[in-house]
Amino acid sequence: MPNDNIPDQPNIPSAPFRLDDPRQRSIHERLTRLVGQSAAEFYKDACRFMSGTVEPAFASTTNLVAHILREVESSLREVLMPLAEQKTSEASANESKGWLKDRILRAKNILQGIWKRKSKEKHVDEIRAVLTLLGVADTDELAKAWVSLPSEKSGLQKYTHRPGLKPLRPVDEKFTEIWTKMEAILYGVLDKFEAQYTIVFDSIDRLVKKANPTKDDATYFSSSIPNNFISHSRFFDNLDNPKWLPMLRAKDVFKNPPTTEYGQENGQRTIRYPIWPAAGYLLKMAPENASLVKTILSEVAQTDNANVKSALLDIAAALPKDKRLTLIERIKEWTKSEHSFYTSTSIGKVIDKFLDEGEVSVAADLARSLLELKTHKHEPISLSGGEYTPSPEPRSRLDDWQYGEFMRKEFKRISDLNPSMALDLASDILENFVTISHPDHTSGESAYIDYTYISRPAIENHQQNHGHGDIEDHLIEAVRDVASAM
Repeated sequence: MPNDNIPDQPNIPSAPFRLDDPRQRSIHERLTRLVGQSAAEFYKDACRFMSGTVEPAFASTTNLVAHILREVESSLREVLMPLAEQKTSEASANESKGWLKDRILRAKNILQGIWKRKSKEKHVDEIRAVLTLLGVADTDELAKAWVSLPSEKSGLQKYTHRPGLKPLRPVDEKFTEIWTKMEAILYGVLDKFEAQYTIVFDSIDRLVKKANPTKDDATYFSSSIPNNFISHSRFFDNLDNPKWLPMLRAKDVFKNPPTTEYGQENGQRTIRYPIWPAAGYLLKMAPENASLVKTILSEVAQTDNANVKSALLDIAAALPKDKRLTLIERIKEWTKSEHSFYTSTSIGKVIDKFLDEGEVSVAADLARSLLELKTHKHEPISLSGGEYTPSPEPRSRLDDWQYGEFMRKEFKRISDLNPSMALDLASDILENFVTISHPDHTSGESAYIDYTYISRPAIENHQQNHGHGDIEDHLIEAVRDVASAM
């Protein structure tokens, strides 16, 4: 999704590792959708190690992959175990929900014994409780494979630690068998889980309805509710209880919004900006607890996700002036989005709020940050007589239409309130435009040869300018209009 108007494209990583195996793609997609992005990326890294494409190969591949698989498996249990407990409790109270009596009793017995057992036995009992939730019989091959996983002799445990001072274990036939078994477990469990995913929604709805949530509820949300767009949207879209805000903040729920996702499609590089569901709740809470929302905004990690930056600007606009003023540097940071389509309207809201409150200098400072120009240097062009390098080109994060809209609206308000400040702003940016366009004409005899008589034949609105409407035109007209009005 290239944008030629952007002067400072982010450092897009090299082509990402692709999952060519259909089963692996299915597991990765389901982990992302049903559990969370981190579990999915753990699994993808393990696939990369096992693909043999990592050069040079790591001598500790078996240890690394085994550790990764344990993380993925434990993430899956963290999501499913609380659901097993809830479902068993509900079914015990009301067997008409469809759970057979023997399954209820079996699940209750498993759950009651879990905390009395040793770590390995507890792990096995948790697996059995989850299998009961998913309706998988003990005799099923999926159940046998998953229950055998914690075994110290034949499971992952054997490969997660070094074998004393002996040589590292290679990726041999035995380890490949464990890898294949683990993929079969993930594929089977995720398939069963997807078929009953509505139980997650039931759990989320119970949380949302709690009038007095506890720290345990916040812990449950942060560690056991699938960390994906669907689940978080259901939670935050329906949540309007301010009592959740400090507890979720304590669990760092708001600290790391979704990052930009890079990929490939049909041989082309792609960029996707995921939406941040938690932002909607923060926007609702801005009038309820402005002080804490301001603190949360100051703690949010830096991001290149244009959708997230737009949401953060919307939240900042909803804060009272005194809180918003403490976030000026962060607002400037969010203004500098690599895709201005998302943020141009949002930063306009922030600037309008400051103008409504009489903070013209603050609004002008933010406008300068938004309107700044960067130098785009062209590559040399080979001609018959040698090489020719075109002059550098000034570029803005805003496209020509967005730039013009801002100058006609927000900049016009600044010029009406403080013409001198507006003239300085527009003149500085226009001077920068000319300097970037003609770097060799900044001194000496050619200092005033900027060729604007070609790019802008008439300073007034005239038919000679027909077909124009680029950034240079918008800046010339802004300087002209504010100077005429002074």
